[in-house]
Amino acid sequence: MTVSALLKNKDHKIITISQTKTLQDVCNILTENRIGAIIVCSSTGLVEGIISERDVVKALGQSGATILTQQVSQHMTANPISCSSFETINQIMNKMTTGRFRHMPVMDGDKLIAVISIGDIVKARMEAMEHEAKAMQEYIGS
Repeated sequence: MTVSALLKNKDHKIITISQTKTLQDVCNILTENRIGAIIVCSSTGLVEGIISERDVVKALGQSGATILTQQVSQHMTANPISCSSFETINQIMNKMTTGRFRHMPVMDGDKLIAVISIGDIVKARMEAMEHEAKAMQEYIGS
């Protein structure tokens, strides 16, 4: 299965933030949208980084609540690992496992087209396994 197949069943709403926003803004957006990471983009739409709930918790643990007024640029992961829609789910799982991250921008050249999470991948794998199990049951039953 490819990323493009996974994206067919996914909401294409992409939430981004500027490097100049604060971590309080990040917390608000994460909470309001029930998501785990936000892509950091320039005013022209170029992907500059990613900031996740893990990044916020790490900063809180190191410096306390005062970090909430600091800019996203101070805590984001710059130049995040991304993928194309032509890559396979297995390739993406390998990248996420090796890099120890759970969210990945999907790019078409320089253009951000989606964000996938480990949850999206698990859901797709579960659906594929259910489909295979059903096909096997039908094969055995015939």
